[in-house]
Amino acid sequence: MPDDVQIIDVCGARFNVANSATDLGFWTRVASGAWEPETFRLIERLASPGAPFVDIGAWIGPTTLFAASRGSIVHAHECDPVALTRLRRNIAVNPDLGPRITVSEAAVGEANGRMRLWSAALGNSETSLFARHERDGAIVDCATSIEVEVVDAAELFCRHGYAADAAALIKIDIEGAEFRVVPRLAPLIAGSAAVWYVSFHELNINPTDVPARVQRIAEMLRTLITFAPLRWYDASLKELDRAAVLDAVICGDWPAHGSLVFASRDLAP
Repeated sequence: MPDDVQIIDVCGARFNVANSATDLGFWTRVASGAWEPETFRLIERLASPGAPFVDIGAWIGPTTLFAASRGSIVHAHECDPVALTRLRRNIAVNPDLGPRITVSEAAVGEANGRMRLWSAALGNSETSLFARHERDGAIVDCATSIEVEVVDAAELFCRHGYAADAAALIKIDIEGAEFRVVPRLAPLIAGSAAVWYVSFHELNINPTDVPARVQRIAEMLRTLITFAPLRWYDASLKELDRAAVLDAVICGDWPAHGSLVFASRDLAP
């Protein structure tokens, strides 16, 4: 094993990662079970060998590599160019997994074209279409921006048949762009057979013209209601009452940066 490659073991699945100084601390957290253990458990339960795992917001590859190591056919989408370089390097040091992973470097959005993204530092997992982020109660104006290509989410999903595939697990973790992408997919979600795992980043919504709380509630409601035809679960696959979730959002009681699972079928353990 080369000195610059580290073996990671997650839930019994093993894969290699490029052991760079930039990412060493992160991969140590992954290996120790400290980074999003609920996400890995969910993928372990719902991503099937030979079935599609759609990783929208793949970053440097933790979920992409994990799903591929379990036999899934991974469609990884990442548009941050710094993260994309590290993602490709991590795939390259896994020659046995590479044939199961396809990488797209375009952002997934509302329409084909171009989009400006913002970040405190490209590659840090928080690159977003929003220029102002709230962190620990403070508003941070991102100093770095970059323009990237955008592919229409509806066209992408129709071309690959993601939503119609009952074996597919679709993960969307895109730092606030879910508030644009999910409503665009509304017609496909209504009759979806796939399972959706969506992370919500409403704290990235910080408009200057209206109170942030009002805009965040509006965006959360608009996006969540898109999933009304499906059953709702938390990350542990406990089924949730839709009305209770929406009431919690309206009242400001829903946890920030929460993730939910949506499916037409019963997923409860």
